[in-house]
Amino acid sequence: MTTPRDQSDQANQPLPAPQSEAERVRRAADGELDTAHGLEGDPRVAAERELRSAVGRVMSDVAVPAGLGERVAAAIDRETLAAQPAPNVSDPTVIVRSNRSFWTTPKVAGLVALAAAVVLSLSAVVLLQRDSTAGMPAAAVRFASREHDRCSNNPAYSDRKFMVEAVGEVPELFAGLAGRPVGIADLASASASGLMFVAAGPCAVPAPGRPASIHVRFALDEDPAAQISLFAVETEAWPVVTGAATYRISRDARDAAEVTYVWRSSGVVYFLVADDAEAAETAREALSTPGDAPETIQL
Repeated sequence: MTTPRDQSDQANQPLPAPQSEAERVRRAADGELDTAHGLEGDPRVAAERELRSAVGRVMSDVAVPAGLGERVAAAIDRETLAAQPAPNVSDPTVIVRSNRSFWTTPKVAGLVALAAAVVLSLSAVVLLQRDSTAGMPAAAVRFASREHDRCSNNPAYSDRKFMVEAVGEVPELFAGLAGRPVGIADLASASASGLMFVAAGPCAVPAPGRPASIHVRFALDEDPAAQISLFAVETEAWPVVTGAATYRISRDARDAAEVTYVWRSSGVVYFLVADDAEAAETAREALSTPGDAPETIQL
């Protein structure tokens, strides 16, 4: 019979020696190797740790849905068991893996979090493929709405994101991200037509091919508290959005107050998000969007 002490001894056995130089560096960064392995002070280890730290900072605001980690862990366990013969219940490693404490150790919990991130990434790819097939920018509209709200409600996040404070520097920002000059709406004229330029910065609007995109913030001259977001994406995706009209996105009742307009001009698709219809209409007119009256797209 396997005792709890046997289980503990099995779990605390030394890890096998690294099989490659890359594995040595990774395990040294994890603190698993002692100085006998000759990697103390190695710049590769420092770089690996800095990379992990940077990823941690970037991902700090990403919330994994409740229960997803447990579901991924269960799926991994099922796949592992399906690929192996029926285990011997007296095998201490089987008992350790079935113990909840095994899944809450830092290394295993990290693997589960990584698997969850992969699942979320694959879900985003599916959404983009669906949008591309239907010609509808649904994922981009949802992103624009969430990002507008986030920037409105999180000043610290906005301060980090918006690096351009002069409207004349926005074309240079867009060109730098795209790697070439990009035609963009006349933001300076818009700023003289009822809008007040606030700031701009790079963005990551989900679109096929991951094209360059920026986020520009405006406020109304008459009401500086009325925040307006303009997202510009250099893409030929979403063919339903033509250059001859402006489209108002119709969503469910929960978003009735928020207004989103979409249009295309000179190879760039724009998403305009405002908290109410009056602010949205003022911004649409200031930006001289195409068409006489917006057409409606139901998402």
